[in-house]
Amino acid sequence: MKYQINNEFITPDIIRKLKLIESGKTGKVYKWKNNKILKIFSKNQPENKCPMDLETAEILSKINSESRYIILPLDLVFNKNDYEKKNIKGYVCQNIDKKGNKNITKMSKRKLIENIQGIEYDIELLSSKNILLDGLNAENTIFNGYLYISDPVSYIKMEEEVRNINMKLFQQLLIDLISRDLRKLKVSKGKIEQVAELLYLKDDEVLNSIYLKDILDTPTYTDDIDNILTLTKKL
Repeated sequence: MKYQINNEFITPDIIRKLKLIESGKTGKVYKWKNNKILKIFSKNQPENKCPMDLETAEILSKINSESRYIILPLDLVFNKNDYEKKNIKGYVCQNIDKKGNKNITKMSKRKLIENIQGIEYDIELLSSKNILLDGLNAENTIFNGYLYISDPVSYIKMEEEVRNINMKLFQQLLIDLISRDLRKLKVSKGKIEQVAELLYLKDDEVLNSIYLKDILDTPTYTDDIDNILTLTKKL
């Protein structure tokens, strides 16, 4: 199958020469030019059905330059013969270096809060377009000193307001990320559950960044708490 990105045609021979970065249920990801990646959706999708909704994809590609931490499509990929461009076959987005992936529980509280605030800004942006961040999970995050959310393939344009749902999804993502990274450090199951319970206590009206800052700055603990790992040891 031949594909088209803007006015550029991509043949199977070109794709075979690209470096395969990863392969998953929704498609394959290749290294593309100019520090970008190319995702081609799996062919094993129902007929005339692609993982990403066209309306959603077009909105995401228009606001990609405004989103810093949530990685969005730059260009959309179509079948070469799809002249009306109704069915997306993939997308191009910025490549974020995964080398040197770090443990989020060791990030200083100042930098952690800054990263969370950045993602919350992006969530506000997408929520203003009624984009539901469906499919958020720890496997679609990159933390190389900065925290990024990648692979927006399951995001979808909704008719109703989605901000509160998106913030709740992000809260769950943070809990999953923190729990996963604490497990990597061989922290006990009991301690991990304590941290998760503490994070679940957040009121829905309070931003994750504000709640975490209050926890890490609370006078209940000594002044040497600088990250989530240190907090865990104090519980």
